[in-house]
Amino acid sequence: MPWKRKRSSLHRRLQKRVEAAKGAEESNSASGSGFGGALLIGMVVLLGGVLVFVIARREEPGNPPVSNTVTKPMVSVQEKPSDAQREDWERFERETIAVAREFLAEADPAERLKLVREPDAVGGHLADYPPEALSMNAKDVRKLGVKTLDGERMASFAVTLEDDSVRLLTVVEEGGRLVVDWDSYARYGTMTWDALLSEDGMDAEAVVRVFVQPGDYYNPPFDDPQVWTSFRLVSPDVNRPLYAFARTDDEMAIRMRGLVMQNGSFRQHMTLRIKRHAGLHDKLLFSVEELVAVGWVVK
Repeated sequence: MPWKRKRSSLHRRLQKRVEAAKGAEESNSASGSGFGGALLIGMVVLLGGVLVFVIARREEPGNPPVSNTVTKPMVSVQEKPSDAQREDWERFERETIAVAREFLAEADPAERLKLVREPDAVGGHLADYPPEALSMNAKDVRKLGVKTLDGERMASFAVTLEDDSVRLLTVVEEGGRLVVDWDSYARYGTMTWDALLSEDGMDAEAVVRVFVQPGDYYNPPFDDPQVWTSFRLVSPDVNRPLYAFARTDDEMAIRMRGLVMQNGSFRQHMTLRIKRHAGLHDKLLFSVEELVAVGWVVK
């Protein structure tokens, strides 16, 4: 029943998370009609998912143009930024744009490694990156905004590549240096989607980067909307939506619902550790084992 309470619901570090979780689990076990119609249907499904959430909570390659729109850091009414603060943010924006352009202009992955976070770890799994994330030229870059995470600033850009696909590029302030988070740009996971969705992927766990939306689907063993919250997982790298479930009263599920609902588009990108299950009618169901990060940058 889709969200209606019966009318009246860097490679090693990430891999260690998966292995540690598996080890803990094993230990515990041992001890005990047309465009208009399609559009209307899509709107109804999304609104249905949102309803149950509420109930549950009660130019040139190498130098692409950058649009002039940018989201400024939020400041409370009582705290107006000083001239020095404003100048510092403007300098930060200029410098992050320069780093983003330098990274995108470089077609050699070995040279790109000099501009990224954790180059040694990233270099160990470059073979798992899709080709377009490795070296494809960008034809447009749009500034999305800046924020602070763990006391360090980061700036995000929407990058349109030569094939018209779009990727999220984040420049992070780390150790007094501005670097690109290449794993988030590549939407890197500890397993490829092909492997995770294959027959051999049953019961597998992986850390993935996805967009999370309200879910509208339940299937045994996750068929009780009183017990389970359904989340719709969307990735540009998968040609179908996937569904993952978390216990409705779990703090992680409560936080995830809040993050999705506070976003005007009812969509939030997250990094999750998920486990695959075989449902009664769907062999591609997942449980959410851990909210690794809000966003795709893992600190």
